[in-house]
Amino acid sequence: DPAFARVSVRIPDNGLNALRLLAVSGPASNCTRPLAAFTSLDGLAYTTNMIQVVNDDGLQPMICESDIALGVKSAFAAPIQSGSGRLLGSVSAFCYQAAYFGQEMTDSFQRMARDIGDLMESTNMVEAESLHGLIRVRILAA
Repeated sequence: DPAFARVSVRIPDNGLNALRLLAVSGPASNCTRPLAAFTSLDGLAYTTNMIQVVNDDGLQPMICESDIALGVKSAFAAPIQSGSGRLLGSVSAFCYQAAYFGQEMTDSFQRMARDIGDLMESTNMVEAESLHGLIRVRILAA
């Protein structure tokens, strides 16, 4: 979808107490560094285990400056959980269109987060690195 700047999946990097990038799709993938909890939309979704929606970039300091410079106007982040409820990471989407994440789009990305959680649960976190291609395909299909 040309409206998207980036869709990404992050998983915990316990050594850094941060979330590191596992998979990304989109031209605006400049924010590849590990993200500390509470300093990013992904981190907030992960640490609170709650969906985060920003439909006005001017109101949200947790969107990367490089994304704002590229024209990102709205963003979404959701925790990724296993079927047993174990927190595995976060999925986020950044969009060039303001107010993009209404209920229908939010529901779609929640389903994607559950699908990615199912993929990750079917393997262990070490093998999750090999899921990069599968997750990227799921991201592109959203």
